[in-house]
Amino acid sequence: MNIQQNDQQFRTLLEYLQKKVGSEPNDAIGWMYVARGCYKIKRYDWCFSALCQPLGPLNDENDAVRSEAQHLMAFSLYKQKQMDESLNQFCKSVQCGNEHDWQMIVEISCDSKS
Repeated sequence: MNIQQNDQQFRTLLEYLQKKVGSEPNDAIGWMYVARGCYKIKRYDWCFSALCQPLGPLNDENDAVRSEAQHLMAFSLYKQKQMDESLNQFCKSVQCGNEHDWQMIVEISCDSKS
């Protein structure tokens, strides 16, 4: 049984963390690592959830942390095929300094016109 199949028994990321670890991160960096891990195992919905936590990286005071989180947020939505919202998030990502996300803005915009 692979990780994704095994994780289907948990309804939410928070439920999973409580059952497996007994706790959850208490700062933005911890939540960023959780988000990266979720993205890596293709649990894009959980990645989104980790990024949006009250103590999560999108709410961090550090610009670099917020910038990386914004980039990951955009891709997690893209992977969930939420094109309109991912486009909005890629635009925000560019405003955070992620110049490489211009490519995704162009690709999504061109795809939506065809």
